[in-house]
Amino acid sequence: MNRRSFLSLSWAGGAILLAAGGLFVKALSSMLRPQVFNEPPQQFKVGFPGDVPAGGPMYLPEQQVYFLRDEVLG
Repeated sequence: MNRRSFLSLSWAGGAILLAAGGLFVKALSSMLRPQVFNEPPQQFKVGFPGDVPAGGPMYLPEQQVYFLRDEVLG
């Protein structure tokens, strides 16, 4: 085996080791991150009472919630 063929084999082996190391780092980083669902927060701001019409239901599509404002209590 001459020097040129040995260096080409060592370059290929180094590339394989580098790829394996990259895959290991990717697997390690994905293991350290929690796998949770990204859900909207359970608490959110509706706005001021004057912005909400009294008596009728109001729907917030981004939160997917209906709510009512009582005329007596404000």
